[in-house]
Amino acid sequence: MQKFFIQKKKLEKGFSLLEILIVIAIIGSVGLMIFSSGGDNKARQIQSDFDNVSSYLSLYKNKAVGNSEPFFLNIASVNVNGNINTTITPFRYSNNVFGNQTTCETQADGQYQQISNEKIFNSEVAELRICEQGAGNCNALGATGGICFFTDGSSRLTNNGSALLIQGIYNTDQGAAYRIDLHSTTSFFEKLRCNAANIVVSPGEAYCDFANADAWKSYE
Repeated sequence: MQKFFIQKKKLEKGFSLLEILIVIAIIGSVGLMIFSSGGDNKARQIQSDFDNVSSYLSLYKNKAVGNSEPFFLNIASVNVNGNINTTITPFRYSNNVFGNQTTCETQADGQYQQISNEKIFNSEVAELRICEQGAGNCNALGATGGICFFTDGSSRLTNNGSALLIQGIYNTDQGAAYRIDLHSTTSFFEKLRCNAANIVVSPGEAYCDFANADAWKSYE
């Protein structure tokens, strides 16, 4: 019986001071590693923004077909000396529009009404640009640009665009870039990521050569 109580007492014994100090030291080291990996965190934020933009576009593509109602997503993306402010705001058409369309007008043309109760995408990390596949031109958006989704499953970008560039810079010599190539007839999105070796940081310019096919690889 005495042996049982001795064993029970040993089992009920708490952590020693040394053990507690070791645990605190480990937690502190992990916290320091997380704090000092700001670049990696920003890179993950850019990737997360790309995933969220892709999901946001897919949502309204499906809504246009499922609800038999076309939508326009206004993309405003401003980059001033690395200070980025990007929003994607959903609009509906003021007048009925059915089937495939050859163009997508900007919000400034006054054909849309904002959907006030729908979520607006916002980012201060990722800049968006509308590009032309083949030509390689990528235009800064400012407040005028976007994408139309029609009731037959087709879609169009404004300004004759055929792709979206999603990019961000997270310190003086590193960045990240992704792209969505749009197949307008079916609204199929081909998602690509810039190879790390091809990242180029230049304020006001694309961080990855859009026209260089070798700079991009499929992104899942």
